[in-house]
Amino acid sequence: MQRHLYTLLIITIITLAACERPVDIHIEPLPAKITVVSNFTPGQPIAVTVSKSRPILSNDDPDYIENATVRLYQGDNLVETLSLQPGDSGQTPRYVSQAFRPAAQTTYRLEVEAPGLPSVHSSSQIPAAAPIRSLRVSDVQISGSSNQRIFSYLVTIIFADPVGVPNFYHLDFYQQIWDYEIEAGDTLIRESRQRKVTFSSENDNNSLIAYFNGGVLFDDTGFDGAVVAYSFTLQTSIDPAKEIIGNMLAELRTTSREYYLFHNSLSRQQTSPGGPFSEPVIIYNNIKNGRGIFAGYHPVLDSVAIQ
Repeated sequence: MQRHLYTLLIITIITLAACERPVDIHIEPLPAKITVVSNFTPGQPIAVTVSKSRPILSNDDPDYIENATVRLYQGDNLVETLSLQPGDSGQTPRYVSQAFRPAAQTTYRLEVEAPGLPSVHSSSQIPAAAPIRSLRVSDVQISGSSNQRIFSYLVTIIFADPVGVPNFYHLDFYQQIWDYEIEAGDTLIRESRQRKVTFSSENDNNSLIAYFNGGVLFDDTGFDGAVVAYSFTLQTSIDPAKEIIGNMLAELRTTSREYYLFHNSLSRQQTSPGGPFSEPVIIYNNIKNGRGIFAGYHPVLDSVAIQ
């Protein structure tokens, strides 16, 4: 009986050891495709980055393509072949329109060709802007110490949603900070800068998504054509020995559907906790035969002083 137990124990150990051996699985990499990134707005040059797609687990830097042909069309009419701006001094190489400037509510088509890769194309337009009716700051509270002054306040933005069409938005807030020095008893203002306000994804709901790079994304579901008010509690800290708080700035982007879907999915991927129980996020793509985004948006700016 004891001999049989030893035999069973040895067989079990061998079996477990065999189960722990790594298994080599060879996965063929997918063929490279053209990746395009371009967000464009009225009155500004259209800028397009072009690169080769990378394996999903790759941590390599983008492989930018500097010998592509990038054409922009309005309907069937070629409006411009974009010119390459090389990536000098660490800058990202881009293809930029020289004479042409896009207008709102006009559909544009982008076509990109590169040697050895399938050509790609995409279409988008800039929507009509949603006008900001009011931007105000209230309930200002100041706390902190001589080394750090903390401003807390409520920001309320009121805007008019264009009626009759689905609308999508990206709302950004920036806090202006002035740098100063004291020389011979005089206060000398040196320069100003802007801090982009980021929100926690923990506060996301069905209608409002915190964008990982700042601001919030939302659509007009439930308030088509209405005058809408959103309020946010914000906080900014400064060093009072060398900084002065300035204006609060708001940028309300009325975006195309493809802009909204791309940045929505990108933000959810960036803020995903990961792990086997996390739902995978597929990045939205509107580049036919390739990857990336070509999307228009229409920004409106306003600012208000913090008293």
